[in-house]
Amino acid sequence: MDCLTSRYIGLFSGERVVFGCSKSIPASGFKCCGGVLRKTGTGASQVFHPSIRGTINICLNGILFTSGRLFLAGAREGHLPPCLSFIHITKRTPIPALLVTATLSLMLLGADIFSLINCLSFVLWLSIGAAVGALLWLRRTRPDLPRPIRVHTAVPVVFILGCVYLVVVPMITEPYSTGMGVLLTLSGLPVYAFGVGWKNKPKWINTIHKVSTYSVQRVLMVVAPEQQLDEPLLSQPST
Repeated sequence: MDCLTSRYIGLFSGERVVFGCSKSIPASGFKCCGGVLRKTGTGASQVFHPSIRGTINICLNGILFTSGRLFLAGAREGHLPPCLSFIHITKRTPIPALLVTATLSLMLLGADIFSLINCLSFVLWLSIGAAVGALLWLRRTRPDLPRPIRVHTAVPVVFILGCVYLVVVPMITEPYSTGMGVLLTLSGLPVYAFGVGWKNKPKWINTIHKVSTYSVQRVLMVVAPEQQLDEPLLSQPST
């Protein structure tokens, strides 16, 4: 019992040091909780179960605050519909982005929890590793760009190596889950090609886009962040 408990504490503490409060902690918490409690019995469950549950809830709370704003940032850059960058006129909450996040989350409820964790963790670390790799590439190709935060080159290199490990190992141990993650990621390419890559859209498509954007503003009471809150909403599209 002591051996299992100490191993779990070591794993838990190590992940906090390496990854901080990231999405890997809820996943590992789910995986470790069942094994430890089965081996240690009811007494240990009274100690570990509340702490594990509290840690998972804290991390998931942070994820809920950040995931919706990823859609908001993408919409600001023109990669997603502009309405996803809108915020509430008084609460400053990105309601459209949060609704999209909630809808996508509900669509994933049918899968097994561990398959879902493996699938999304693979996509997560693949995306993060690619983003950090892009920063290294920009440091080499465009060294004069303003960088408010500077770290030694060894830090992102070590981080990328860790991401490579977290991507390659699931591909070997869980090929089905990682394959589904790849398919989910690639499914966004046709949507991007239609919404962003296709510049000269027919007039009727642009009209539908304007009407839907106006309807979202009216229903959710949201405006673009750059728009002054005392200004009227977008003018109603002509029919």
